[in-house]
Amino acid sequence: MGLKGFYPWLRKNKGYNPTPRHPVHHHLPDGAKILVDVLSFFCTIRRLCLQYADDKEKFHYALLAHLKKFGDPSRMVFYVDGAPALEKKETHHERDEKRAKALKTAEVAIEILSDRVNQGKPPTKKMFENVEKGLRGSFKWSLQDREDFVKFLRGRQLDARLCQTEADIAIADDCQSQGIVMSRDSDFFSYDSVKAIWHPLGKRDEIKVLEYNKAAVLAQTDLSTTKLTALACVSCNDYNKNIPSLGIATNYDIIKDLPDAGKN
Repeated sequence: MGLKGFYPWLRKNKGYNPTPRHPVHHHLPDGAKILVDVLSFFCTIRRLCLQYADDKEKFHYALLAHLKKFGDPSRMVFYVDGAPALEKKETHHERDEKRAKALKTAEVAIEILSDRVNQGKPPTKKMFENVEKGLRGSFKWSLQDREDFVKFLRGRQLDARLCQTEADIAIADDCQSQGIVMSRDSDFFSYDSVKAIWHPLGKRDEIKVLEYNKAAVLAQTDLSTTKLTALACVSCNDYNKNIPSLGIATNYDIIKDLPDAGKN
């Protein structure tokens, strides 16, 4: 998820227009790599995993086929989140509670559907939708399943890495001036090493990539790198919630007028 509301705020409030970059291989500098944040494609992972629940290999091939739509996999480095970071303990706890609630909803929906069938009555469309909604909400891509996908990619001579904790930390650490981050999350600009983000959009076969260039973002918002990082830290993100009533727009108005580090 990243920094809540950052991209819409940047486009609508600050007038920044990201650059379309698709097919991405036409815009990749010589020698550059695309650093892919795999878990940022969570909705696709969930959809494919539920679709191929009885065949993990088919799921792996389907997920790789989807990622290949965004570029040449030989020029990609795939980063997969490892164990939960302690700094996100509260976030993971909230997500676990939501998944548990969704699972109970799915169990109730399945029971209602089963009773309907046992009574010899035709099930309604809404009953199936309730089951599907509960199963989607309870989905979790386990650490073992993530390890298996990394092994699958490596078995095809692709560069895949299971990170110690959060993938964004490893990506930021590896990102060089010629490295481009591909992620649906919006918090990568809080890392000084990240110079460009390719934000994939679209559903299923509808593919689009928008480039957010850090230098252009800083110029458009009139922020320094330090202030942009500060904005990401104090606004609502995966690590902490914002101060009540202070969203990203209000935080920006406060931070932009502060002196930069090293200045009086």
